[in-house]
Amino acid sequence: MNKSIEYLWEGIQRGDERAFDSLFRELFPFLLNFAHRILKNMPEAEETVQDAFINLWQRKDTIFLKDSLKSYLYQTVHNLAINKLEHTRTHKYQPNRVMNAEQWKCLHNLYSVNDTFINRFEALETEALILKAIEKLPDKCRKVFLLSRYENLTYEEISDKLTISQNTVRVQIFRALEILRKLVM
Repeated sequence: MNKSIEYLWEGIQRGDERAFDSLFRELFPFLLNFAHRILKNMPEAEETVQDAFINLWQRKDTIFLKDSLKSYLYQTVHNLAINKLEHTRTHKYQPNRVMNAEQWKCLHNLYSVNDTFINRFEALETEALILKAIEKLPDKCRKVFLLSRYENLTYEEISDKLTISQNTVRVQIFRALEILRKLVM
């Protein structure tokens, strides 16, 4: 995924709107979820991510990436979200009161962004998608799949436990993987 994102970045730097649209479609859901975790408000999270992409497009000629483009976008969303939170808390709910330095530092470091954080965050998102997809599997198929993948039972052990043939176990696991591929991808 990172190579394709870096390839899209090269296109964006050349002014390729299709590359920008592809990048937006690929990363928007992850960045939106990230912003929502910080802001706890979906419309504000959407606005924040859109602002990050607008910023990226407008500054594409002057941005120097220290790390990956993904890291840059997560950091941008993080900063915009924190600024939005601070603005909301200091102006809307607490007029004439500014956060002290310790509160600001704690808030700012709440979601420290680096490549490791991004990978962990996206892995959790993917795991949540997979678990939701597993819940949608037919009952027998789900039981066999869970015994195989989460309890690490062999086909023979599953066959004995559920009193079904090993061939049925094999078919059910294949079926589960096909369904999950369609639901998650």
